Amino acid sequence: MYRTTAILIIAALFSPTCSYAAFLDQILRLDAVTSEGEGGGYTWQTNAASWEDGHFQAWLPSDVQILDQDNSVIATIQAEQTFVYYEADPVVKLNFSVTAGASDTTVTISSGLLEFSPLFPTVGIASAGISISDSTGDSVTRSGLLDGKSFTAHYNGDSASGTLFASLLSDDSAGLFQTSAASDSHGIVSINDAVRSMHTQFRFSLSAGDQASGTSVFAVIPVPEPSLYRAAASMLIFAACARIFRQRQKGRRSKSDSRSSLRGDRNKYLN
Repeated sequence: MYRTTAILIIAALFSPTCSYAAFLDQILRLDAVTSEGEGGGYTWQTNAASWEDGHFQAWLPSDVQILDQDNSVIATIQAEQTFVYYEADPVVKLNFSVTAGASDTTVTISSGLLEFSPLFPTVGIASAGISISDSTGDSVTRSGLLDGKSFTAHYNGDSASGTLFASLLSDDSAGLFQTSAASDSHGIVSINDAVRSMHTQFRFSLSAGDQASGTSVFAVIPVPEPSLYRAAASMLIFAACARIFRQRQKGRRSKSDSRSSLRGDRNKYLN
């Protein structure tokens, strides 16, 4: 019973909690600009899905074509592989698939700004991956446009105003009709500030007519205060001591019963 009590108390102490989570204005933003400077974008509003039991997830309902002023396709976002997933704990996950139009294209895919009750102390972890495929027979290239990287994770603001946590994914390329995949990660790293929001972004240049598919996750994990560790350790020690005490008591009773049995047998034979 004591061990069970200790386990329940430790689980309660170490379980991360977040009282609420919300988006500032959007759950996903897609932007594309040609090498000639023609651009367009698409905003995925928050009414596309709803929170349920601390989770929020939604798939892009249909393919999205980003057009220039002449209605020429700059880029196409494939719905089948594009989705967002958020947790109130908190976690931001973002997947996408995009095909460039007739010219080299700058692609930007931004998550919503996930806001929640301030958390401190915490650790963070982020990872991201992108695969690129040549569809035109003239090779494929991906060049990161976030200080030489293709993915960033920020907290306490978006990519323009927040604090940088991770900068991932160096440039990549592949030959004629070839595919190349790259992945990168950062963490587990302590965050010295109270964290109240999270944001992730992909931004890179993709060669004309080629495809890129990406996935990412950024998580902030609450860390128990030292006093909670001490309390948990005390409960474990108490449970261990109680178990030893019970074992000793059981051993004493067993010895006492054995002695009584021996005395009974001795008296029987003497009589």
